[in-house]
Amino acid sequence: PTKRLAYGTMGLMFVNFSVGGVLTNFAAPPALTLSRCWGWTVTAFFSLFGWRVLAGIAIVNVLYFFFFRRDFCKLKPMKHKEEVVVESDKHKGPVPVWITVVHLAFLAWTVITAHYLPIFLGSYLLFLGFHQATRTHQYNLNLKRPMMVGLFLAGLVIHGGFQGWWIERLIGDLGFGAMLLAGTVLTAFNENTTVAYLACLLDDLKPSIQYALVSGLVAGGGLTIIAHAPNPAGQALLRPYFKKGISSWDLFLAALVPTLIFMAIFYFFPTAP
Repeated sequence: PTKRLAYGTMGLMFVNFSVGGVLTNFAAPPALTLSRCWGWTVTAFFSLFGWRVLAGIAIVNVLYFFFFRRDFCKLKPMKHKEEVVVESDKHKGPVPVWITVVHLAFLAWTVITAHYLPIFLGSYLLFLGFHQATRTHQYNLNLKRPMMVGLFLAGLVIHGGFQGWWIERLIGDLGFGAMLLAGTVLTAFNENTTVAYLACLLDDLKPSIQYALVSGLVAGGGLTIIAHAPNPAGQALLRPYFKKGISSWDLFLAALVPTLIFMAIFYFFPTAP
């Protein structure tokens, strides 16, 4: 792909990652964090952001399609490389359907019990036992990234409580538009889960200000790689198409247009829980 198509794809993907995380109260770490401290349910999140997010995603994707249509015509078929298989997985056949069903059941159960730590931990240990018992039909578990995310969130909980003194002075008295902008800017330089957790330290935020803050957090989630937790995964996926590395400035410019579109949607079509 051309340079501008590569950056346009990455910027658009990052923004879609971020805004899509508020369609439910468990789709992204910021939504999960705020749902616990503000009591927002799945219904509340979807009623606040549902049609706005879906409409915004449709608009920005259509705009990018027409803007990059000439670049799409220049794309050449890519030679597929053989999938790299871990040595221990070479002799494993197709995964039985019943194991896939059990995995989906564990996934659904985790979503349901995510707020009940003892049940969650017990279920997780049960899953590890199931994986070990059926290891001849399973791929190896890769716990590195989940553990890093868990350690990050644990550090956030431990140290975040001491940050209330400055976050309250910074955004405690902002109006609707200023809060939307502040949330977007803060997210670009701080992972939006961090800002969401710090927002929980603020007392007596008006519903409209809560909406503006969350809107800013998700609108700015594509401006930098560090702005949203799934962005590094997307970066790893698209890295082969950036032979000279990924420029933070070019990524910012690529994500700026969809970010501004979502900010406009959230600003001109406001709502409050």
